[in-house]
Amino acid sequence: REIISVLKREIKKKEEELEYSRKANRKDKIKKLEVELDTLRKFLPEQLNEEQLATIIKTFLYNNPAASIGDIMKSLKENYSGQYDGKTASSVARKLISESEQRAGAK
Repeated sequence: REIISVLKREIKKKEEELEYSRKANRKDKIKKLEVELDTLRKFLPEQLNEEQLATIIKTFLYNNPAASIGDIMKSLKENYSGQYDGKTASSVARKLISESEQRAGAK
């Protein structure tokens, strides 16, 4: 897990550096960073996409109807550590909780 967090931190730094290099139109640096990012990403476990996260979260909510965003994120971290983007997971979870609450209120 520690290795994965180090890799993710390095990838985030390189992505930020790439963004600034694109804004500055530094073509030489852009190509180098893209290669470095591709190499780093190969060492990460395959990442869950938004649809896969939604399925996992829906199942969790079905089994734990009163779950909070914190409960969902904790479960994801325990079961899928390093396999998802935290921002995406949080966004999907918030959306599904909101939909779940709306359905419950409509009953």
